[in-house]
Amino acid sequence: MPKPKPPPIGRCVHCLTENVPRNWDHVIPKSWYPDTTPANLEKWTVPSCFACNASLGIIEDELLRYLICCVNPNTEAASGIYKRILRSMDPNAAKSEKDARIRLARRNKLLEGMLHGEEIPEKGIYPGLEERWARPRQNQSAIIVTEKSFRRATEKIVRGITYIETEQFIESPYEIDFFALTDIGAADLIDLLDLYGTTYQRGPGIQIRKLKTTDDPVAAMFSIKFWNTVTMYASVMPRENNDLTI
Repeated sequence: MPKPKPPPIGRCVHCLTENVPRNWDHVIPKSWYPDTTPANLEKWTVPSCFACNASLGIIEDELLRYLICCVNPNTEAASGIYKRILRSMDPNAAKSEKDARIRLARRNKLLEGMLHGEEIPEKGIYPGLEERWARPRQNQSAIIVTEKSFRRATEKIVRGITYIETEQFIESPYEIDFFALTDIGAADLIDLLDLYGTTYQRGPGIQIRKLKTTDDPVAAMFSIKFWNTVTMYASVMPRENNDLTI
């Protein structure tokens, strides 16, 4: 398949900088799709400046390494991802000495950030990633992921979907808010999504649900679920208006 031509000089979907060279940025990182993703599924792309594409890619790669440690790898929704992540941290799979150092650094950073047993805080566990195997606390492990990583990854996806649907950029007075919610905390939103939302099923591993307002093409609420385990919630609203009309 021929490589698509880069988009023309223009505005970056993410940082909103005008008149910059751009390339295509995947709204959902390619590495986040499981092996069970249909081959003919269109993987959404949007025009991004080179700086945003690179910096967001680093955040997404690291976040995936951390999140996939908490996901059951033996499911259709996550098929193959865990093995790919292990390989990306295996110096023996490297193609050069430089590549081996990069893989080793990834592995060491993950291992150095691990918490074990009583080191694990009782609060602050991301919803859906709590202990699910009834192991005693001394046998549990965890890793710290910054809120910034979740927020940046979520904002990027929301900006991309909004651009694809409306060809509009999210800019003032609109702002994106990120929410880490339990199923109970998100119950009202889930009910609204069930009744009025639009669902984008991106293969078995990724589900995006969007609740639009009746009179505003940009304002919306989002539920973004990966591998049937991790859900990120977000809103796009004018700052002076925190109410959603449906």
